[in-house]
Amino acid sequence: MGPIDPVVDHARVSKLRERMESSIRRLESSRFYRRFLSRLRGRQIQRALASVSPSSGSSIRMVVYGVGSIESYEPPRLQLALALLLRRELGPAAASLEVFDPVLSATECAAAAALGCAVIAVDERGGGRWRSRRCSTCRTARRRSTTAFSRPIGARRR
Repeated sequence: MGPIDPVVDHARVSKLRERMESSIRRLESSRFYRRFLSRLRGRQIQRALASVSPSSGSSIRMVVYGVGSIESYEPPRLQLALALLLRRELGPAAASLEVFDPVLSATECAAAAALGCAVIAVDERGGGRWRSRRCSTCRTARRRSTTAFSRPIGARRR
């Protein structure tokens, strides 16, 4: 299943990139993000992330399912902004950031790609199989976001 609007409007892509960059800056300067970073940089999470590095042959594949229309609404832009900031914070350990939502237009897909995201073309229904660690962000029925670090299939819990 492809984008709902198959035509890429380059002027809208440029405007959407600017809006996303503005959302990133706004989120980055927020109290919420400072607290988020404080927890992310805590010992427990850093210990878990220490086992993930490109030199050890492992990395995190970040996936955002159900991101929503980043052109039409602010909450999806903020959700994607948080994922982009998280990928930046994780550095080389975060090998990729992928997004999926069947409502994304071709213009939104192009803007996401311009921001360094890969757009998933096929609905994995949130249960795709993967071989490396994955950080998934899913929107719940109450429109809250949850983030979880998952182990690859067959990996043992330490």
